[in-house]
Amino acid sequence: MQVLDVTASHLFADEPVMKKVEYWRWRYHDAETGLVRPTPFQMLETEARTTYGEVERIEGSMTLRAVPRTALTPAGCPLGGKPCRD
Repeated sequence: MQVLDVTASHLFADEPVMKKVEYWRWRYHDAETGLVRPTPFQMLETEARTTYGEVERIEGSMTLRAVPRTALTPAGCPLGGKPCRD
């Protein structure tokens, strides 16, 4: 009997199973205080723009996370993320 080595990479040869997603800390202008402030945690660009409007990346703050493709919306956002949801 021959045993085949079937892994996820063989099943989806043209598309990786995990997608790499960049999470950053962002700077935004706080309208209440007039100050430029950092976001309290790392988030996707779409989440940051939806939540804070005009944002700018804070260099050196990026975390690259591997997320299963099945856990992403068609827009590439993790499922369940409120501002990023389709």
